[in-house]
Amino acid sequence: MDYPHSVHSVNLLNGKFTDGNPQTGLLPSRDTASWSNAVTDELLGIIEAAGLTPTEGLNTQLLQALRRTGVFTTPAQFDNSTVAATSAFVQRALGNFSGEVGITTSQTLPAVLAGRIINAGGTITLTLPPGTTVAAGASYQINNVGVGIVTVQAGAGNNLFGIGNGTPRSFLLGSGDTITIAFVGGTSWYAWGGVQLGASAAFGSLLASNGYQKLPSGLIIQWGGVAIIPYNTTNGSITFPVSFNSQFFHVSHSCFGVYATNIGIDINLTNLTSGGFSYQASTNAASGTFSVRWIAIGN
Repeated sequence: MDYPHSVHSVNLLNGKFTDGNPQTGLLPSRDTASWSNAVTDELLGIIEAAGLTPTEGLNTQLLQALRRTGVFTTPAQFDNSTVAATSAFVQRALGNFSGEVGITTSQTLPAVLAGRIINAGGTITLTLPPGTTVAAGASYQINNVGVGIVTVQAGAGNNLFGIGNGTPRSFLLGSGDTITIAFVGGTSWYAWGGVQLGASAAFGSLLASNGYQKLPSGLIIQWGGVAIIPYNTTNGSITFPVSFNSQFFHVSHSCFGVYATNIGIDINLTNLTSGGFSYQASTNAASGTFSVRWIAIGN
């Protein structure tokens, strides 16, 4: 709408209404029927969109309408323009969950489910949608509420990472496991939550014959083994897979092998440090396969 510029008899002054000036002969403006109707229709349109019935003499209806639903349209999901935002859009955009849905079949998650809690059940695979269909910051909260294994993976051309881990991977959710996944732009999704703890540096590990397991408390458990030469004395040193940062609490050892009965094996550990220890192992067995297994604890 606009001022009635096209109707010259309205007598606008500088494009706006005027009260006129009798001393100069300037006539006051007058409203045309078409312009008055246009203004009224504009206002009534807002009142009716809010579900109200226009009532003559009730002069608060426009304010009531602006405070009700139906007047403003909630922008589309992921909209980042400068249009007015409804409270529904703000709730969704600020990271509040917009709802919950249960899923029991393998599928590619649709973009429309971004921002929802997904309670998954059964042994299924959930594939994240292409990054081209969502905006940066779009997220899914996935919970395994069943007894099967729920696999969460990125789709073709996209990558899923754990926080602090630069290797693309998928995640396996056991019963009760949870994971939050967000799209960060490009082709990358990042995950965090309970199931991601295994990829955290606080749970760093080397699961091998000579390996270690770290715990969030700082405790490190390490293990390994070394071969012993039959009917001989073996001297050597062990370097831990990872050095202890502060204290060396304990080391113990045992013998392992295939050999005849009535033989002797003697093992001594010395020079214990945060990085390893020395050992001397001897046996009177003429043949066989022998090794010393050790385990060390520290932080």
